[in-house]
Amino acid sequence: MANQSCTGIRHSTTRYVMDFSVRWSNGLDTLTGDAREIGDALSRVSKAYRAVNEATARSLPTDPGLGAVDDG
Repeated sequence: MANQSCTGIRHSTTRYVMDFSVRWSNGLDTLTGDAREIGDALSRVSKAYRAVNEATARSLPTDPGLGAVDDG
């Protein structure tokens, strides 16, 4: 009787560990997918920011910050 009880516990524990492992793996897949999407979005935002910054810089006749730097 005791041997059957131990066998049942081992099978039950194995099933719980496998379930946990599957859930953990799925969670990691979700996290890495989200991180990839966030990285892609940040890349697009930085490119747009650079483009606007460069266009704005080209539209100014001089750098408005030069006076502040030159006056120390």
